Amino acid sequence: MARFGQLISEQSPCKLVLHEQGFGAFSAKALAKIIREAHQLVSLDLSLNNLSLGLEKLFGGIIDNNSLVAVSLRNNSIDGRKFQQQIFDLVFEHPSLASLNLGNAQTVKNRNRIHNEGLSAILQAVATSKTPSLIQELFLSNSSICSKGLAHFALIEKHGVHFNLQILDLSFNELGNETPNLIACVIPTLISLNLASTKMGSKGALLLASQLKLAQKKNKWHILRSLDLSNN
Repeated sequence: MARFGQLISEQSPCKLVLHEQGFGAFSAKALAKIIREAHQLVSLDLSLNNLSLGLEKLFGGIIDNNSLVAVSLRNNSIDGRKFQQQIFDLVFEHPSLASLNLGNAQTVKNRNRIHNEGLSAILQAVATSKTPSLIQELFLSNSSICSKGLAHFALIEKHGVHFNLQILDLSFNELGNETPNLIACVIPTLISLNLASTKMGSKGALLLASQLKLAQKKNKWHILRSLDLSNN
């Protein structure tokens, strides 16, 4: 605990960034306690650690902190198949979460593999929440997701919920050319979309152009400010 106290004392009470600290299962329990009691904490970034073994305890601390708005756990060896329920609980139960990053930096170290099951958990939580989800930013780069996972975006329309997603990063996943149709329900609210290296091809690019036209018809003020289709 003394080590954590020293690390935290060096940072802003509103933003905690602890990259590559070697955190694992034991650290997760201590971190959960600190996060739960950090009532001014708005942004939490624990990327490039190995917190998967203590994920349930860590998520418990995060869920109990109502001030948190942004959570980044890139490269923490998180397996969406193994932790599907925990991911669902995080999104479903956290009252103020607006930004979630479960993707990966450009390194293979402690890579997250969220899989289709993890994405399904996120979207099911959004679709079935008793109150509209506040999530506006979702980062799932290089997370072992394919087109079958994207099919779960249909849950948003099926449940008729308002999902004001503004930033979506699905880069470096093998999604295929039907991607624009599969994520069509969130395109009208997006201001940033990253589909780099997703094997969309020319057909996918044409489908995206069509979906963007439809989005402008639904929302005449819609402007996609950032679009990355590189390496497709």
